[in-house]
Amino acid sequence: TGAIGMQAFNCAGYGAATQEKASKWTGLLYSVTSLPGVIFGSIGVALTGDILDKTGQDWSSVFSLVALVDVVGALAFVVLYNSKREFD
Repeated sequence: TGAIGMQAFNCAGYGAATQEKASKWTGLLYSVTSLPGVIFGSIGVALTGDILDKTGQDWSSVFSLVALVDVVGALAFVVLYNSKREFD
C-alpha cells in the first residue's frame, strides 16, 4: 500500500514540473519526457512476470521493487529538480 501511495508524489511533481519549465511548450515537453517512462513501464510488465514466476506468485518482491524505485525517484527529484524556466 505504501509503495502505491508513494506514486502520488510522482503525479504531483511530474505534472507540475513541465508547466513550470515551459509554459508554451508544456505538451511537447511532457510527451518527450514521458517516453522513457512508457518504455520502462513496458519492460516492467515483463519483469513483474519473471519475478512472479521465480518466486511462486509472491507479490512482496514486486512491491518491494516498486517501493525502491519510488524512493530513489523521489530522492532524485528532491535533489536534482529546480523550477527555473528553461523554455519560453
